[in-house]
Amino acid sequence: DGDSSSYYDDDDDDDEVIIDSNGTRYHSNRHLYAPLEITSRPAAVIIPNRTTNFFGIRRKKIKIILVAFIIAATILVASLVDTTTTSTTSEQPTREGEDDDGDDDDDEPNPPVFPESIKLFHPPKNEIEARELQTIVQESASDPILTREEEFSANNDKTSPSEKTGYDAQQQPTTTPDHTYTTANHFSSTHRIALLFSPGTYPIDFEVGYYVTVHGLGIHPTDVAFANVAKGPHVPALDKYTNRPPHGSGLDTFWRSIENVATYPRHGMRWTVSQAAPLRRMHIGANLDLYDGDAWVSGGVMTNVVVEGNVNFGGQQQWLMRNVDLRGGEVPVGGAWSLVFVGCVGDVPREFGGMMMKEGGGGGGGAAGPSISVVDDVDVRVEKPYIVMKEMGRHRHHRRR
Repeated sequence: DGDSSSYYDDDDDDDEVIIDSNGTRYHSNRHLYAPLEITSRPAAVIIPNRTTNFFGIRRKKIKIILVAFIIAATILVASLVDTTTTSTTSEQPTREGEDDDGDDDDDEPNPPVFPESIKLFHPPKNEIEARELQTIVQESASDPILTREEEFSANNDKTSPSEKTGYDAQQQPTTTPDHTYTTANHFSSTHRIALLFSPGTYPIDFEVGYYVTVHGLGIHPTDVAFANVAKGPHVPALDKYTNRPPHGSGLDTFWRSIENVATYPRHGMRWTVSQAAPLRRMHIGANLDLYDGDAWVSGGVMTNVVVEGNVNFGGQQQWLMRNVDLRGGEVPVGGAWSLVFVGCVGDVPREFGGMMMKEGGGGGGGAAGPSISVVDDVDVRVEKPYIVMKEMGRHRHHRRR
């Protein structure tokens, strides 16, 4: 009972009918054993078997025609439905709770429900809100600060007054400032904070601590600005007056980042880090200090950054700048070893081999400056994606430039 139509050549359209001695009719193709049935109807009328129909068209060709018809009809209907939907949605504004294609986002609330580790901030409207916001951000992003009193108390029974740095004979703090110290967050497995700032201006100062990332949510870095600030977001050296007092150390200020913001600090932006602490997509409207006093620091990276002021490396080493626009009027100064500039413009220093030999030869010559490598451009660049607020993106997308 198999379908015999799958076993013959479709191109043979002139099959001949043969009648044997018993009156049984066969096709001339002997591989087909499908006798034609003759009825009492006139001889000119033959009831077809499974391989043909009344119109003489073979069954397989009918299938092909039907499939082609169904596909064409489906495409036509889908096109009409899509045209109707597009016309309807273009005439009706998007309602709250719906996305751009008009579908309800019942499973994706807007605004989304963030976990405790992700904090979304909006620009303050007045000074009171600004002070409240600064307190909240500092508590979220900054590592604990050791006050003068705590510093004095911690050292009171350990050393004599003459051995204390920053204390007078009466064991009173003199120049000891409040400062950050190395905390349990240094090797925390649970402390992970993302600070998201919607477009606007933020007059706040805060330290970017361990496992903290700062993100502006605008199309351009200047859409989120830290202005009217003394420091803005910054990273100081740690353990001042306890680690090589009074300098502290920046050798373990790892695991933090900032991107897609602009900052205009009166005292310059300080970013005293040592690796795993990148600066990305930023506009720095002041000097950039990659050191803090005589604190040791070692390594970092910054990409796609505009620096309106000068860059001071201090004691930095192993630092990479890629796609940085240096506009301060002076080439970067300082640096201990291995500074790399790739695709940078503006006040880019010349290549230099590093420490120079003393006149007359001899090893261990005086240090004339760090080794500097300059690469004008690269063939391939792979950029890290960044986050943009949906409302901001829609507004900017339709805005004429």
